[in-house]
Amino acid sequence: MPRYPIPAPTPRYSIVTSFQIWGLLFIFGLLVYWLQFNGRMPSVQGWHSFVDSLNSRGGNIFILVVLSIWLFKHSMNLFYYVMGKMNAASLGPQDAPTMMALQFVTGSAGAAFGALLKTMTSQDSRGRSGDGDGDPGVNGRGVPPGKGDKS
Repeated sequence: MPRYPIPAPTPRYSIVTSFQIWGLLFIFGLLVYWLQFNGRMPSVQGWHSFVDSLNSRGGNIFILVVLSIWLFKHSMNLFYYVMGKMNAASLGPQDAPTMMALQFVTGSAGAAFGALLKTMTSQDSRGRSGDGDGDPGVNGRGVPPGKGDKS
């Protein structure tokens, strides 16, 4: 049975490494200056509403989906890299950190998927102040509103 070679992944560079970070910061600064000059800068209340939307169930699901896709993409790159080294019979004792990284990735990928499934259920969580234990007078930390609540 012939062994088919598994191609090694080609290195891909993100925009941060290929287009210097100072260039990105300069473009961001120009954008902020242009928005401020033309009176189109979002208000503080608008930013507050945007950040609050990320702290909702839908925002948490969105963040977990994006980060899970990122994790799975990079873990597949690591798997293909290790399989390419195994196919070339060049996997040796010097690759122990690579194998530890592979073990870490398999464990954290399962944990990320578990966190995503937990978030998508309808159970309450103590991590968000909007979720309580069923008592509308108690926030997520178990402190009645107005009684030492700093939020």
